[in-house]
This record gives sequence, C-alpha cells and structure tokens, in this order.
Amino acid sequence: MWSKEAFGDFHGFVAGWTYWIYSFFYFPGLLLASAAMGAYIGGSSWGHLAQNRSFLLGGSVLLLFVAVAMNIVGLNIGKWLQNAGGVMTYIPLLLLAGTGATRLDALWLGDAFTWSNMLPRWNWETVNFWPQILFAFAGLELVSAMSDEIHDAQRTLARAIWSSGILIAIIYILGTFAVLAIMQDAQVDAKSGVYQALAIGSEALKLDWSV
Repeated sequence: MWSKEAFGDFHGFVAGWTYWIYSFFYFPGLLLASAAMGAYIGGSSWGHLAQNRSFLLGGSVLLLFVAVAMNIVGLNIGKWLQNAGGVMTYIPLLLLAGTGATRLDALWLGDAFTWSNMLPRWNWETVNFWPQILFAFAGLELVSAMSDEIHDAQRTLARAIWSSGILIAIIYILGTFAVLAIMQDAQVDAKSGVYQALAIGSEALKLDWSV
C-alpha cells in the first residue's frame, strides 16, 4: 500500500509480488534453520539431528503449526511470539559471549584473526554470505503490519532504527569472535553454528546436562 500510494498501481503490484515471493522462500528457510538450531538444545550429543532430514522436516512443520495457531487465535496472543523471539535473540548471544570469553586462550585464535582472514573475500564461494549479511539489517519493512499500533512514528521509528542497527552489529561481531574462540572455523555448521558452539563450549565447561 505504501508503494502504491507513493508511486502508483504498477509499483504497488511489483512490491506486493516480490514480497510474496520473498516470503515463499524465506519462511521455509527460517523454519529449517530454527529446527537445526533446536537440535542443540540437548547438547552436542544431539547435534547430529541438525543433519537429519526427518527431524528437520518434523521440527519445521511443528514450528509452523505453533506460529500459525498463535496468530489464528489473535494478535493479542500472537504478538507474544514475536516479542519472545526478539528477547530470545539476545539470550544466546550473552551465553555465547560468556562461553567464548573463557576460551580466549585457544591455540587457533591467532590463525583465525589474522588481517588476511578478516578481509572480505570476493569470489563465488562467498557470494551467498553477502545477502545474508544484508538480511541481518532487514526487517523494518514489517513495521507496516503494525502501523496502527505505533504512536509518535517519527520519534519511535528513528529511535528503533538506530538502536536496532547498533545492536545487530554488536551481535554479529561478538558472536563471530565467540564462535571462533570456541571452535575452529572448519568445524562451524553454516546453519546452526551458534548453537553448535554453545554445545561444545558448555561441554568444555562441564555445563552440558546431557553429558
């Protein structure tokens, strides 16, 4: 509607169509990644489930059912799913940063954080990661779904953009350092590396209840 009001019917159609296509591919990817991450709740002994197709399919369908059911009940209930997701973003970060801080003496850290390793690599093997990095800063477009709930939009949105952008950058920087402090880069699972690192780190600290 915003695109239509600003630029006309054609631009509104293109915006709506591309957003639908984006959602069609995004939600399955999100559900799959969430199921893979969830496998590490039981510690690294459950980590193999992150590669198990039956577990990933079943977990994805279950998560989809929960999300749809909560939103069918109504926004007063469904909104807490989004609120919980926002809060839960930071809890693993704090756990990961704390675990990584105990592993700063890892022998491979010197090799992981050389200047040449930290510079971007421009090749076809890394092209998939660039849109993922950009995607980390996306999501503001979803505010249109809650536009009726926003009070003093000029002040609220400006504050939300700055605060979320800074926090996102901190999350990614601290998370990367912590993951590479806990495990070598060749071991990192691209789908669930954060939870994989947490499982390995908790085992090293004797905090894994499943051991």
